[in-house]
Amino acid sequence: MRRWVGRRRAIGAAAVVVLGATGVVLGVAAPAHAAIPGHEFVSNGSGWSSSSVKSAVVTCPAGKNVIGTGWSIGTTSNDIHVAEVRPTATTVTVVAYEDQDGYTGDWSVTAEAVCADPLSGWEIVSATTVATTTAADRVMLAVCSAGKQVLGAAGEVVGGGGQVLLDGVVPYTNSVAVSGHTDGWGSTNIWNLRAYAICADPVPGHQIVLDYSGTTTADKSNTASCPAGTSALGGGAVVIPNDGKVSIRSMSPGAYAGTHFVSTYGMEDDLGWSTYWRVDAYAICATT
Repeated sequence: MRRWVGRRRAIGAAAVVVLGATGVVLGVAAPAHAAIPGHEFVSNGSGWSSSSVKSAVVTCPAGKNVIGTGWSIGTTSNDIHVAEVRPTATTVTVVAYEDQDGYTGDWSVTAEAVCADPLSGWEIVSATTVATTTAADRVMLAVCSAGKQVLGAAGEVVGGGGQVLLDGVVPYTNSVAVSGHTDGWGSTNIWNLRAYAICADPVPGHQIVLDYSGTTTADKSNTASCPAGTSALGGGAVVIPNDGKVSIRSMSPGAYAGTHFVSTYGMEDDLGWSTYWRVDAYAICATT
């Protein structure tokens, strides 16, 4: 088991601790101030239709803030990808697109949020690339204010015209790295990438669990599970390697039978890809 520090991303955490057979914890928690009251998962779907672009918005219950994000695409078609996951104080917006050859069937997209009562030092920090070319591949880093920790991660393609997908949303202890790639059909658009870090003052038990999938040429899922006694605040996912031919169909925080987790699913587009690849799942966990 090893921590990934592969292409374009080498922003390491302070330490790595092995957790059983499949997970590693990235980072060492700073002194904590308080637990996370009012923690809950909420979601909202776009509805089903054959539109080429769809968006879904989920809103936290009154009085609560977004601390984490998630998304999923409803269809087995490989012609759809997510390009925008945009958090605000109380909402998460997810936008998905059909690829250039389109899809005639009905499909949907679901926006997910992890919500909680207001936390000390809560903030959303964003950072955007400044591009003047049609490069196929970009990465951007958003960094929390000094002394704060990442609770959730998100990113969006700006100006991609639906021809650029998110292939990585990677949380670290106090930063978030987001990567994008033109899809398998390519693009002539000048586009930018925006990274979001949802941050707050240190919370009890804060840790980031990383789990690797197998490396094959097939579509695959993966799950990162929080240790006993902790809950999922948010998460992330990344495809390694990628050439724009694999989309992250879901990055979904949740809980089942008392275990909190982040599940991910990666799917090749309809052009296919003969390269071996994997999808990694990240769970941002803390005591709640």
